[in-house]
Amino acid sequence: MYKQQHLDEINQSIQDLSMGKRVTRVTHKTATGSETIEYTEADLDALRRYRDDVASNVNGGLQAFTARTRKTL
Repeated sequence: MYKQQHLDEINQSIQDLSMGKRVTRVTHKTATGSETIEYTEADLDALRRYRDDVASNVNGGLQAFTARTRKTL
Protein backbone atom coordinates (compact mmCIF):
# COMPACT_ATOMS: atom_id res chain seq x y z
CA MET A 1 0.00 0.00 0.00
CA TYR A 2 1.32 3.40 -0.93
CA LYS A 3 1.60 6.28 1.51
CA GLN A 4 1.84 10.04 1.12
CA GLN A 5 5.62 9.71 1.58
CA HIS A 6 5.81 7.66 -1.63
CA LEU A 7 3.87 10.30 -3.52
CA ASP A 8 6.15 13.04 -2.15
CA GLU A 9 9.26 11.13 -3.29
CA ILE A 10 7.85 10.66 -6.78
CA ASN A 11 6.94 14.34 -7.04
CA GLN A 12 10.48 15.27 -5.98
CA SER A 13 11.87 12.99 -8.69
CA ILE A 14 9.64 14.64 -11.31
CA GLN A 15 10.85 18.04 -10.16
CA ASP A 16 14.50 16.92 -10.27
CA LEU A 17 14.16 15.66 -13.84
CA SER A 18 12.26 18.77 -14.90
CA MET A 19 15.05 20.95 -13.51
CA GLY A 20 17.66 19.15 -15.61
CA LYS A 21 18.95 16.40 -13.34
CA ARG A 22 19.93 13.49 -15.59
CA VAL A 23 18.94 10.56 -13.35
CA THR A 24 16.73 10.24 -10.30
CA ARG A 25 15.85 7.28 -8.11
CA VAL A 26 12.75 6.41 -6.11
CA THR A 27 13.17 3.84 -3.34
CA HIS A 28 10.23 2.29 -1.49
CA LYS A 29 10.37 -0.09 1.43
CA THR A 30 8.61 -3.36 0.72
CA ALA A 31 7.72 -6.39 2.80
CA THR A 32 10.89 -8.11 1.57
CA GLY A 33 13.29 -5.15 1.75
CA SER A 34 13.23 -2.25 -0.65
CA GLU A 35 12.69 -1.53 -4.31
CA THR A 36 14.59 1.14 -6.20
CA ILE A 37 13.45 2.45 -9.57
CA GLU A 38 15.76 4.67 -11.61
CA TYR A 39 14.35 7.24 -14.04
CA THR A 40 15.99 9.41 -16.69
CA GLU A 41 14.66 12.39 -18.64
CA ALA A 42 13.35 9.99 -21.27
CA ASP A 43 11.22 8.29 -18.58
CA LEU A 44 9.49 11.46 -17.39
CA ASP A 45 6.11 10.46 -18.87
CA ALA A 46 6.36 7.00 -17.28
CA LEU A 47 7.21 8.60 -13.94
CA ARG A 48 4.18 10.88 -14.23
CA ARG A 49 1.94 7.88 -14.94
CA TYR A 50 3.42 6.10 -11.91
CA ARG A 51 2.71 9.21 -9.81
CA ASP A 52 -0.91 9.23 -10.99
CA ASP A 53 -1.30 5.56 -10.06
CA VAL A 54 0.20 6.09 -6.60
CA ALA A 55 -1.87 9.25 -6.07
CA SER A 56 -5.11 7.44 -6.89
CA ASN A 57 -4.12 4.67 -4.48
CA VAL A 58 -3.23 7.11 -1.69
CA ASN A 59 -6.25 9.35 -2.29
CA GLY A 60 -8.60 6.42 -2.82
CA GLY A 61 -7.47 4.90 0.46
CA LEU A 62 -8.11 8.18 2.26
CA GLN A 63 -11.56 8.50 0.71
CA ALA A 64 -12.47 4.93 1.67
CA PHE A 65 -11.23 5.52 5.23
CA THR A 66 -13.26 8.75 5.44
CA ALA A 67 -16.38 7.01 4.16
CA ARG A 68 -16.01 4.18 6.70
CA THR A 69 -15.41 6.65 9.52
CA ARG A 70 -18.51 8.67 8.65
CA LYS A 71 -20.66 5.54 8.65
CA THR A 72 -19.48 4.53 12.12
CA LEU A 73 -20.10 7.98 13.61
